[in-house]
Amino acid sequence: MLGNYRENEREKSNFDQVLLLIVFSRVLISALRILFNFLETNCFTVIEFLSFVMEFMVEKEYYERQFATLKSFEEVDTLTETDTICEEEDEK
Repeated sequence: MLGNYRENEREKSNFDQVLLLIVFSRVLISALRILFNFLETNCFTVIEFLSFVMEFMVEKEYYERQFATLKSFEEVDTLTETDTICEEEDEK
């Protein structure tokens, strides 16, 4: 009798696991359907957004390089100005 009880409990446990797996798979399938529907309707919007982000990154890098170049020119101008002042003082 105890053996039959344990056998029934194992079968019940297996049944519960299978039922849980079925419920989980249905939820997963529903979530995937929602995701695919979203991507179908908004795919172009997502692509546009990613394109905008990439443009922004490229533009940001461009202006950072331009700013660095400008800063290096300013440093060179500062150095040449100090040399010019020194040469003028040396001439006096």
